[in-house]
Parts: sequence; structure tokens; C-alpha cells
Amino acid sequence: ETPCVASDVGDTKLIISKFGWISKLYERSSLKDNILKAYDLKLNNFQLWNENKIRCRKHVKSLFDIDIISRKFKFIS
Repeated sequence: ETPCVASDVGDTKLIISKFGWISKLYERSSLKDNILKAYDLKLNNFQLWNENKIRCRKHVKSLFDIDIISRKFKFIS
């Protein structure tokens, strides 16, 4: 339930989606800015931070829940 800040590599955009902050690859200022945005949200709008945490968890579970992943794996195998 923790919204993430990450660089734009691999499937990061799919995993984090709109529930976190994606930084441009190799741009430290982008990473720094996104870390500060996340910190600011948690510090100054804790209710929205908590709502985002719940949405973040639901999103990740909807894509990567073990039952869903195992069904997809069985389908492919």
C-alpha cells in the first residue's frame, strides 16, 4: 500500500500506473522532483495519500495477485 517513485524502466509504468510517480530514466532531477512530490503529498494531504495507497494496492492486486498470475501461467503453458 505504498505509492512508489521509480525510474521508467521495464514494466514500471504498467506496475505503478497512475498510482505513483515515474521518473525519466537517467534524470536525477526528475527522480528528485518526484520524491519531493510524494513526500509533499504525504505530509500535506494525508487523506489523499491514504486514498492513493488503497488504490495502489487494488491496482497491483488486480494485475499481480498470485491466483491471477497462476491462471495466466497455466493458460500459457
